Amino acid sequence: MFGRSLAQIWVDSSGFPYYRPLTFGLWRALQLAFGPTNPLPFHALNLLALVANGWLVGLLTKRLAADSNDADLIGWLAGALMTAFPFAALVAPLVASLFHLLVTLITVAACLCLLEYDRTRRPAWAVAAVALAALAPFTHESGLAAAALMGVCVFANRPIITIDSNKRLNDKFYIWHLTREAGIRHLIRPLALALLLNLAFIPWWAHVPKARPEGSFAWVGWESLGQSAVFFLEGLTFPIQFLARPLMALGMADLWAVLALGLAALAVAALALRNRRWLWLGVAYCFIAALPALAALPFSYIIVSPRLMVFTAPAAAMLWAAVVVEALGRVTEKKRRGWLAAAAVVIVSIVPARHIQREVHWHHVALDHLRAFVADAQAHPAERLLVVNAVNWIAPTRATYALGHEGVEVMPGYLNLQLIAWAHTQRLYPVEGVAFPLVFRQLNELYFSA
Repeated sequence: MFGRSLAQIWVDSSGFPYYRPLTFGLWRALQLAFGPTNPLPFHALNLLALVANGWLVGLLTKRLAADSNDADLIGWLAGALMTAFPFAALVAPLVASLFHLLVTLITVAACLCLLEYDRTRRPAWAVAAVALAALAPFTHESGLAAAALMGVCVFANRPIITIDSNKRLNDKFYIWHLTREAGIRHLIRPLALALLLNLAFIPWWAHVPKARPEGSFAWVGWESLGQSAVFFLEGLTFPIQFLARPLMALGMADLWAVLALGLAALAVAALALRNRRWLWLGVAYCFIAALPALAALPFSYIIVSPRLMVFTAPAAAMLWAAVVVEALGRVTEKKRRGWLAAAAVVIVSIVPARHIQREVHWHHVALDHLRAFVADAQAHPAERLLVVNAVNWIAPTRATYALGHEGVEVMPGYLNLQLIAWAHTQRLYPVEGVAFPLVFRQLNELYFSA
């Protein structure tokens, strides 16, 4: 996208396999404002997006818990869990993963705006909700689920409706009566418009030039679909998924270990929750958010892409915040209940926090030497530089979670050393690389490729 105008980015993605103009446009604006080789604003944007996601998920949860005396507490805990989501550990430091943080932010904001319209009946909130939902897929393809997720939040915010079994649900007059009873008739138009705009993105996406190989989209198959569903279940039930590794050490396959723990966690949630809407909200939000990836991407791609879980992370944050608070419902003193709930969330976050801290360490191990490489290139601009066994990626020998890539990719296949130097300096240097067979492919704590 370097060198293209902001207008071009919205109509042409040739040379790149993805059409995500809102994110690309934001990057281009940062390039124009701060210079193309200044990494600080790009990394700062990722961190700000992560913090903003935690804040908005907290507000959304508080709005959904408005009928509870603990609405503030549930909101704060959900925001904390969102920012401690372990599978965002590879997303926050990687500039190229802003797609996932930004589409999550826009979608959660759309849901919150629609609930504000429901509460205040101010048209401006409905306009904002529809506009945000329409923009979501222009950030990342997962945003196609934005309107559906708005609908999930709307129904989670309604009282349970009693359905007359003597009436036929295909009777349009009875269904219209149900919409009035649920108090959602005023929400049908913004929801329908948001859905139509999301669907309209598909033919527009197909029309825009991009570097997509022919036949790149095909039915992934039921086996791949089931495996990918277990992958997203790992994110939904992350508080106990670190136990999958001990189960695997006992001989259980990774997918079965994750599935068993995930179902057990949901069963515990069902027992702890007096209000079961939090359970179905979490499950529905998670798998509807995952639907674009489930439908379009094979498991072989999803398994190495924990970044895809970020879009489903609000479901986990809301569900487990509600479970913690409702499990402490017998503690009558509100202040004491709040401290106990906060302590429980801290305990739940210990393993994710250690996982994130370890990923920070691996990023330093993998990437700090690039500074020395770029400095050498700048110090000797006319001399040929030879780099021996440049590291492509590193990964820990003992992963925290069963599914999903852990570690750091230093140099993707579409890059070379000369381009890495150019990205930091905007100048081409005479750099060459050579790779000899590795004497050690694995060290005590990590293995790597050169």
